Amino acid sequence: MTLPASQHLRNLKLTLRRGSLLVIAVQDPDNARSTSHLGLGIIYGNSAFAGAQFDSNRQAYTLLTPMGLSARIWLDTPLLARDASGNSLPVDYPSLPLTTAGDETHISLTVTAALANAASDTPGIDAGYIATLFGSGLTDVSGTQMATNLPLPTQISGTSVTVNGIAAPIFSVTDRGGQDQIDFQVPDYNLGLVGGGPPVTIVVNNNGKSQTFYTRY
Repeated sequence: MTLPASQHLRNLKLTLRRGSLLVIAVQDPDNARSTSHLGLGIIYGNSAFAGAQFDSNRQAYTLLTPMGLSARIWLDTPLLARDASGNSLPVDYPSLPLTTAGDETHISLTVTAALANAASDTPGIDAGYIATLFGSGLTDVSGTQMATNLPLPTQISGTSVTVNGIAAPIFSVTDRGGQDQIDFQVPDYNLGLVGGGPPVTIVVNNNGKSQTFYTRY
């Protein structure tokens, strides 16, 4: 049975009345908010996705969602995220959990690119290019240890990187007071990294301890 237009309108009004406006303020010292680098939205359930739009008046991303919804904020490039209190938010999946509440749900994040092009220091990578991965627990070395021979090794002091399961050649690994960095070459393979290609999984193994990062670049 097809509902009359008036019933559709009433259902829409009811949905909006029970909705919560998700307001995501993003502080981005690395310009991660740029539309060319950051895609942001929420995932409902296991797969349904809704993109948030940047509101220039609020200087925040906004999205109307059902109130009380359990969902996840989705980011399309690896980011180191901190909440409004400055607490680090572990991102071991390309999303962060949230529950909408009240007429508006406010979330404040400070993000810096965890994965960047080593030449430009901007988020995003491409096959064959040199990339830099930032984080903690990526290596057990003290200071910087560099590759000493060619071809480049795929492991330095027990740290290795794979991109979609392919071992990446490593230039160097660094630990400066818990601020870790790995410089590596993205495997020269058609990964679909440009133009919003399929998800790319980057795994760092540090002497048996692994961390996983996700991106679409």
